[in-house]
Amino acid sequence: PRRSYEEQCPGRCNGRGACDGEGFCRCEPGWWGLDCAITMSGGGPPSIELSDREKRRAAAGAAGQARGAHRLPVSVYVYDLPPLLRAGETSFESWFDFELSLQMLRHPLRVADPAAADFFWLMGPSSGAQLVDKLHWARQMYPAWNASVSRGEARHLAMLLSERGPGDVFDNMLLTTSPGLRAAPARAAAARHNHSKRNRRWLDPEISPASRTRAWVQLTHNGLADARTPRGEVAERCVNCFHVGKDIVLPFTPSTIDVPSCEDLRNWSVWSPTRGSRSTGDADRSAGREHLFFFGGRIHPSLEHARFLSYYDGPGSPHVRADILRLKGEPGFFIHNSFLPPPRMRKALGTKAKPAPRVSHLEMERHASFCWVPPGQRYGDARRHVPSSFLGCVPVFTMPESGGRTYDELIRWDDVSLDVPQSHLPRLPSLLRAVSSTRLDAMRQGLGCVWRRLWFSSIYGACLGEDPAEDAFDALLQVLARRARRWRVPPPGALPVAAPQRDYAACGQPSGGAHSWKGEGTPWPLPQAVWEL
Repeated sequence: PRRSYEEQCPGRCNGRGACDGEGFCRCEPGWWGLDCAITMSGGGPPSIELSDREKRRAAAGAAGQARGAHRLPVSVYVYDLPPLLRAGETSFESWFDFELSLQMLRHPLRVADPAAADFFWLMGPSSGAQLVDKLHWARQMYPAWNASVSRGEARHLAMLLSERGPGDVFDNMLLTTSPGLRAAPARAAAARHNHSKRNRRWLDPEISPASRTRAWVQLTHNGLADARTPRGEVAERCVNCFHVGKDIVLPFTPSTIDVPSCEDLRNWSVWSPTRGSRSTGDADRSAGREHLFFFGGRIHPSLEHARFLSYYDGPGSPHVRADILRLKGEPGFFIHNSFLPPPRMRKALGTKAKPAPRVSHLEMERHASFCWVPPGQRYGDARRHVPSSFLGCVPVFTMPESGGRTYDELIRWDDVSLDVPQSHLPRLPSLLRAVSSTRLDAMRQGLGCVWRRLWFSSIYGACLGEDPAEDAFDALLQVLARRARRWRVPPPGALPVAAPQRDYAACGQPSGGAHSWKGEGTPWPLPQAVWEL
């Protein structure tokens, strides 16, 4: 079922047009854009003028005009995509795609002139075919695509917000990084996520999610950089197809598997003001943690249930979750396996397994010092760091390959979490016990700042009294601003100068590292806000 098209018209056309029943704003003369917010006045350049209704919504959300967020040195142009390329219930989180785009349309960093933009926003959810059509449309209709490709930059932003990104919407036979080759048909036939023949057309290197020269940025939940050549195949392929330094990991939405609701956070988070005297200081947030380590979830004995993965090398392929199960019974470790083998597997094993008793993950994470963050059961997104950060349980990431973490260009995860490779899991007990109480307290204190960047308060609402203008959406813009700053070319004779950045593992205190430029003592060409990043 489709949502009301009156709501599908962005911003209800800002009161300056009519929604035509297909999600398209038919704007009044003198106005244009997806939401009829762009105009030209006084013979000057085009500008954006929101209706009073949209201004109120922007002020209540992430726009943050009064707090200076609009001074970030980055600008975004939202393409006027036709409804067929931006509407429809075509992805796992269609509502979230739409809400993110509304936030961008209302934000003061949005520009009316594409020639003035650093990035280009492609609105709407994406099936495989719709995404390909959307990217081709941008390439054919606007010069920005070829201009960014000529500079080797990915400036077009497209959302693939599902557990496995491209692997959930494209035929796996197409997701190969080897031009001219397709993934093994036998393997693709075993995949759960094959789609229609329409998705099987060949994808050129600028468009293909697997291509190393892809010209667009994937906004995704899954940071697994899983391009590899499985045993017995000739083509390197991927499912998640994350490209480090190009794609961006966004935090998962609430009230879903492993991510609690706002009400649960108010009841359980160690940062919740409603917990009263139970969470008044660092000592309380450390107290009552009788478990050293916690993980709860389904643990399949092998990867036979996910043969479509690029990690599958045949029977006996190592499964990261199966490795952690070997530590069950280790002193201080609470590992709960909720996997119930199907009847035929139970028959083959000669067992009469019963469902494991349910446990409260929130309660267990609240009472553990470290919480494991593996990939999903079928190597979907790793999202357990979101609730563990709210609960003061230090995340322990284990990924089969290098990749990206949520906003890792902004958040120094090494200061607030541990990274334990799969090969090191047998040593996990000794590694955790080697962490001093001083370091553990410092990591937990850092999580008290990081969690704000893992929650879209401007969309869901402020659950713990936080400022919606400094939420996960603002973090996305901060990442884009840092990239845009690197791309800018300094004028002749300009000297590099260190520009302090906010360290979001230390509640925004400045730290050095990035670079802008200055000529006669003045930052160029960036506003003063570069010093506040």
